[in-house]
Amino acid sequence: MSSSFLPLRARQQYGVANLAAELYCDTTDETAEGIVMTPFATDPLFDEISFTVVLGDGRRLKIPLRCFPRLAAATPGQRDGFRISASGAGLHWDALDEDISVAGLLRGQMDENVR
Repeated sequence: MSSSFLPLRARQQYGVANLAAELYCDTTDETAEGIVMTPFATDPLFDEISFTVVLGDGRRLKIPLRCFPRLAAATPGQRDGFRISASGAGLHWDALDEDISVAGLLRGQMDENVR
């Protein structure tokens, strides 16, 4: 796994045109099939029953709050108290002691206490 910016060839191929997009696409894995970008979060959005994680490539993951009881029980102010890891691979709420990984969300993982 390398931790460098996408090469110019890949930026041109995938249409990454601006610096902000480059900064959000800095983790790559070179495989036999080519370059695979690691998904990263840019912003979680909340409504009354769910939260949506916006990914750097534009995809949106909508997750019911019941899948994460600490977020479900939190006040709107507590939910807004998140931080995104430097790599964008995870979300953390200090006040709630909650950590959620983007990779886990993509695999359908939820809080281990939810069945």
